[in-house]
Amino acid sequence: MEPIRLRVNYRTPQGLISQLTRGVGKGGVQLEAARPVAEGTTFIIELAANEVEPLVKVSGTVVSVNQVAPDRWLLRIRYAPPDDRAGIDAMLDRIFDDAAMNRANHRIPLQLRVVDQERPHSPIRLRDLSIGGLGLDFAGEAIPEAYGIGAHFVFQLRKAHGSLLLHSEVSWRMDSDDQSIPHRLGAHFNAPSQEVSAALERILRLEGLPAPPWVARISFPKSL
Repeated sequence: MEPIRLRVNYRTPQGLISQLTRGVGKGGVQLEAARPVAEGTTFIIELAANEVEPLVKVSGTVVSVNQVAPDRWLLRIRYAPPDDRAGIDAMLDRIFDDAAMNRANHRIPLQLRVVDQERPHSPIRLRDLSIGGLGLDFAGEAIPEAYGIGAHFVFQLRKAHGSLLLHSEVSWRMDSDDQSIPHRLGAHFNAPSQEVSAALERILRLEGLPAPPWVARISFPKSL
């Protein structure tokens, strides 16, 4: 059977990379469909943004199908990381070029779950990552007091081989009164070594990441 082809358009490369990393990092996505699809069906999903060429192509396989309404089915699709990097590199290059024009660090919207080892049930997600720091989102609850301005923590990001340890310091935080908007904070990295910076640059190119699911960890050592 020929794969089912879908095309999804995004307004910006940042929006595309954000949704791509969220889906691949979780190992898949859920889609609603107007008709049932057999388990094992393959999809080719083409992701486009702002006339950037070539397109990003992601393959997926239906692993479960559940009827949620008389004319609606929920498909669970397991993503495979793209084999062809041409589309991803084109999107990242556009993000890097835009940052260079604004004389800013390029911030990559690398979306993945974060586990605070002291508060493992806190719903935290990495929002973005740059050579200089990171952004975190806290959904549904206030940011814990441990994350005060100036607080130090270690952000551990698993790679395909080993882990990347980034010593971080909270620079700012924003508590939201709107339940639809997560609480947010930003942190900068404290003097990473050349080796760590080189590994971080690879991650910013979405290279060297492990097999999904992607999970980062935060710890608060007694001394740094």
